Amino acid sequence: MKVGILTFHASHNYGSMLQAYALQKVLSNFGIENEIINFRTEIQKSLIPPHISLRHPRSSLKKLIKGPQKSVSLLSKYNRFEKFLRNYLNVTRELSSAGDVAEFVKKADYDAIITGSDQIWNPGCWDFDMCYLVDFPFHGKRIAYAPSLGSNPNQISKEEEDRMRAAINRYDALSTRESKGKDCLSKITDKTINVVLDPTLLLDAKDYYEIANVDVKMPESYIFYYTPREESGYFNKAKELSYMTGLPILVTQDYPEYMSDGIVRKLDCGPREYLTLIKNATYTIGNSFHLLAFSLIFGKEFFLLSKGLDSRMLNILTPLGLQDRLIVGESISIKSPIEYSAVESALVSARNKSLNYLRSALNNK
Repeated sequence: MKVGILTFHASHNYGSMLQAYALQKVLSNFGIENEIINFRTEIQKSLIPPHISLRHPRSSLKKLIKGPQKSVSLLSKYNRFEKFLRNYLNVTRELSSAGDVAEFVKKADYDAIITGSDQIWNPGCWDFDMCYLVDFPFHGKRIAYAPSLGSNPNQISKEEEDRMRAAINRYDALSTRESKGKDCLSKITDKTINVVLDPTLLLDAKDYYEIANVDVKMPESYIFYYTPREESGYFNKAKELSYMTGLPILVTQDYPEYMSDGIVRKLDCGPREYLTLIKNATYTIGNSFHLLAFSLIFGKEFFLLSKGLDSRMLNILTPLGLQDRLIVGESISIKSPIEYSAVESALVSARNKSLNYLRSALNNK
């Protein structure tokens, strides 16, 4: 059996690249030949240009003069993402348009195409494309594995629902990452929709050790703080935790808030460095679905920050009895250590259910 995967795999977002890695590893563990259909539009690539480049010598020189260390670090980060894509993801040749994907698939001899995970079914994403719903001729199985419609799927318009309906109804097996996503899809189709784990959670800690073992200079004990986009008040929560514990904060992003004394800045981190920093942290804190996922996998004490009741986070936290780890406005307080024996038991059960869905979807005639 040969499977093609359509997902956000190359966006230079830690979670996006690592969920693609995890899904490929799971399929390989099943003994299934698989590859990521390397769909990278010009819009996607425009969102992640290298900080400095020979293509833009004048602006690059200005950046180097203004901040040489920062410029070198951000270029190193860019290269580490591209190296991870080359070395740890099995991808096809690059395809820059939905038409290119459709033509490629005609000749690829796939038995199935899996779409997911990540927010590939969120029309609000800059790089959303109907291609991620296999909206082109294909005679094999269409399988959705944990696509997300975002944290507020109820905001998807009637026009967008109508646009997605025909493509979704052609699927042989449907699932989504969040319960709210299931509710939204239920308005579009009468087909059975499963709620499954993000691919990263289908693997356990030992599965990541081979890539979470890079040499990163870090304090002996620290708080790892990560949020894809800095929001007002978030970093203050990390500073509260730092004040209470006496531990320094380590960050991988470049925001003005992080320039104060005592903040350890690691701007050159690719996916492997990101995993290593979570694995070795004393605490993790931030607003990131995959920060939550890897904090659970590595058994970390963690706090999640949100402006409201984030359905993506609660979908994982609630079954594990960890809702109190979602901080919505209130002050940080040190809580009793997480009982990871109970968490692991619940995770194993959810993992097996999700793996069974994927096996069944692949094996059913």
